[in-house]
Amino acid sequence: MYVKRTFAQVLAGLGIVELFEAIADGSSVVRQKPAPDLFLHAAGLLGLAPGRCVVVKDAAAGIEAAHAGGFLCLGLGPAERVGWSDVTRPSLEGVKLAWLLQQFENQRFNKQSSHTR
Repeated sequence: MYVKRTFAQVLAGLGIVELFEAIADGSSVVRQKPAPDLFLHAAGLLGLAPGRCVVVKDAAAGIEAAHAGGFLCLGLGPAERVGWSDVTRPSLEGVKLAWLLQQFENQRFNKQSSHTR
């Protein structure tokens, strides 16, 4: 018999739940992706505006939800699956935080510039 566990239960089982400031999963909200509710809930738990957060996804519904909520999105996987995310990578292999921050700073600047033209 399969029993669905929440993400918090999985983290607790791994003994790492205390490493997270906030935990949200699909059981935290009523509407699922592509609605942005889960991401909005998680940002709210952290006290952050969506524009200050990055969602990392590997599927279209998650990218759609991120954009619908006003989040920047890092898409992981082939361009044909995640190419319309803000930044796309085949994987996280070799990715450094400084590079990610620069990519998303460029995205914010480009979005702000397009609104002022």
